[in-house]
Amino acid sequence: MADRFSRFNEDRDFQDFSSQTNRICRALKDFENWRAEYECRHLKKLRKPLLFQGNHFDQYEEGHLEIEQASLDKPIESDNIGHRLLQKHGWKLGQGLGKSLQGRTDPIPIVVKYDVMGMGRMEMELDYAEDATERRRVLEVEKEDTEELRQKYKDYVDKEKAIAKALEDLRANFYCELCDKQYQKHQEFDNHINSYDHAHKQRLKDLKQREFARNVSSRSRKDEKKQEKALRRLHELAEQRKQAEW
Repeated sequence: MADRFSRFNEDRDFQDFSSQTNRICRALKDFENWRAEYECRHLKKLRKPLLFQGNHFDQYEEGHLEIEQASLDKPIESDNIGHRLLQKHGWKLGQGLGKSLQGRTDPIPIVVKYDVMGMGRMEMELDYAEDATERRRVLEVEKEDTEELRQKYKDYVDKEKAIAKALEDLRANFYCELCDKQYQKHQEFDNHINSYDHAHKQRLKDLKQREFARNVSSRSRKDEKKQEKALRRLHELAEQRKQAEW
């Protein structure tokens, strides 16, 4: 019984191997036929190379050698070896591959990747950005304008103004207007007041003020003299007019 079962398995394996060998032989024969037909159709225009100055040059007829170009928009032609093999096994144009014809009918598109990120990194970044956008804090300009919100803004502005005023008053105690210098400590400000630089600027300022006062006084005296001269001239003209009337 065991010998009969083993002999049966050997016969079945031999039959499977024979059928596979026959299919391979038929496929090779079909490929050879297609190759011969292709060479006869597309390469018959190719001439033999000519010997010219010791070099070989291939010459062709007018026009270039026709070569089938692959394209996503244009299906393969009916004389293509792959197309013919599929038709021989029962496939028809427009059908999908597979036992239940569940395969896709259009070619797989080519997507060129220009960035240097890894596969799936861009989708992860977009998901993270979308999640962060959804969980972001609402901006002040996006909040609804209410009386409470306006009062809050007003209190904030008043507080900022009070802080700025207090800081300005504090700095005014240690600010030298003559030298345009601001000090943070009393000792630094006192040293500056007693320094030669500050005293020199103070003397220069006093000198300019005295010079300005002198110029003003001299200008006022000149104006007074001009006014007296004009009055005397008017008085003389009045006297001459009276004498002319008499």
